[in-house]
Amino acid sequence: MPSERLLKFSTVKIADDHFLQQFVKALPYVTAILDKERKIVLSNNILIDEKTEISVENFFGRPSGEPLNCLHTNKPYSNCEGNGICRYCGLPNVLIRLELSGKKETQETTINVTLESGKEKTYDVKIIASPLIYQDEKYTLLTIMDISEQKRKRALERIFFHDLLNKTGSLHSVNELLLYDDHKDNKEELMQLSSDIIKDLNEEILLHKSLMAAENGELKVRKSSIQAKSILNESINQIIQYPSSQGINIQLSKNSFNESFHSDPVLLKRILINMLKNAIEASKSYQQVDTGCYPRNNKIVFWVHNYTYIPKKEQIKIFERNYSTKGENRGLGTYSMKLLGDNYLNGKVYFKTDSKKGTTFYFELPKE
Repeated sequence: MPSERLLKFSTVKIADDHFLQQFVKALPYVTAILDKERKIVLSNNILIDEKTEISVENFFGRPSGEPLNCLHTNKPYSNCEGNGICRYCGLPNVLIRLELSGKKETQETTINVTLESGKEKTYDVKIIASPLIYQDEKYTLLTIMDISEQKRKRALERIFFHDLLNKTGSLHSVNELLLYDDHKDNKEELMQLSSDIIKDLNEEILLHKSLMAAENGELKVRKSSIQAKSILNESINQIIQYPSSQGINIQLSKNSFNESFHSDPVLLKRILINMLKNAIEASKSYQQVDTGCYPRNNKIVFWVHNYTYIPKKEQIKIFERNYSTKGENRGLGTYSMKLLGDNYLNGKVYFKTDSKKGTTFYFELPKE
């Protein structure tokens, strides 16, 4: 015969187990216990910043009591195939693998969390799903480790050094040509090219410095009066000097307005250059990239169009920090547009893509 104490314990539900509640809350990392339907029955809260705590459900963008399934179903360009199975993110997949294997499973994924201020914050997380038996019932122990800092540092270093080596390599080649007598007639042209490369190199360093400051919440916004068409023209003139833009025709729309507004010209220019650069890299040689700007209500809208369609599997991840269709040493262009545009200039970066018409990226921001 079991003791009275053991009998009493056996009737306790996992959500009402006081010891387990205290134990989970005391853990230094994010923890949740899920039932068979992937609903959270017990969890601790997540400290988003120094002031804000949110539940695990909110961290994954789910109302309390809903199953933890695909992270992308609330995105306008999502392509969820139902049943919580997602080909593109790690949360449902790690749970499905656990259900199939009955063993501990691990996967990394990226999560975008919308804060109370309306700003988005990106987290790189490692999700560990382990089987848990309680009162002969099967549960899942979900632990979430924030690996954003190490992933961010690794990505920034990799891309920064990749860009830096490209520029210094080009500068070295130009310098070599200047040393040969055969190129004396082109000396002025080569000197100008050298100056342009140094200018681009400086821009790359400043961009990465801005991104690091932005992710740490230390970026300063310095607003001044700007004219929309003028700053777009400046951005075009700068991007056409990039080697990748050779053979691409950038066409400024005749319907563009030189509307005046207030914003940070340095950050805005970096966003516009990234929008143009992204369109150029997505285009084939001798294709056209169209761009323009116009006022709408109390906002200024900048747009850049190219004739390449973004497949659905790539649309979902387009603004994630480490994702790129252009190779392993890329992945900050669209992410930096979103980070600087939405979080620091109080604007909105988004895109529309069509298999017949191509892709247009938009950046709309308030006049004041």
